[in-house]
Amino acid sequence: MAQTLSKATWLWTNVAGPPIPGHVSTDTGIGTTTTKVLYSEQASEVGPVPVSEVMVIIAAGDVLRLDAETSTTVWTFVATGPASYLAGVWTIPVSIASAPGPLTNEGSVLCYFLTEAVPASGSGATLVSVDTFRKVLDIPETMASDAELEEVLLATQESLLQYLVPDTLNYQGNSAVTEAALGMSVQVWQARQAPGGQMVGVDLNPQQTPYLLGPGLVLRFQGLLGPWMPQGGAVVA
Repeated sequence: MAQTLSKATWLWTNVAGPPIPGHVSTDTGIGTTTTKVLYSEQASEVGPVPVSEVMVIIAAGDVLRLDAETSTTVWTFVATGPASYLAGVWTIPVSIASAPGPLTNEGSVLCYFLTEAVPASGSGATLVSVDTFRKVLDIPETMASDAELEEVLLATQESLLQYLVPDTLNYQGNSAVTEAALGMSVQVWQARQAPGGQMVGVDLNPQQTPYLLGPGLVLRFQGLLGPWMPQGGAVVA
């Protein structure tokens, strides 16, 4: 079962090769030609497990994700071997799973380390990060824990993937599917919080519909999901 080993934040640099302290880079500086991801041993913000402890257990098949914190760009790579260390920099050989769009130079990047190359639905590897979800909802940790938000993200993702053609990486790094998963997750969260499980419209009146979390939930995002639905078909309520 895939699980998140840890996460940490670095600043992205477009300069190819070993990064300066606090930065992450690749051997080419371009996502689509990357064969190695290089992490400074000094992250700007470290997750629950120190970077050094994560690096020593990275193995072929583990997934590396770079999530831009100021955009929806996500790069996903699969480790092809263990990490090596030299002069303050950890280097991991990789193959490319998905690297759409550029990352902003000197922009903050949240990096995830996953234990398997195929994150399974409901396994802890979500299309949308908890941090991104929290920012969109604009709620502090005192109102909802990471575990509560991740529960919504996993439930939404598990449901969403049932409507799409199978994908070896469960659409990790697919911007359109990730955006749909985020929108659906927001609606699921709002349905949880609203009185009687109903969302409230701009006129402050509840939206009277028993289908808020029915098939129509996916249908509302068909514009994003259409290319990956079986035979291009629509979701029928």
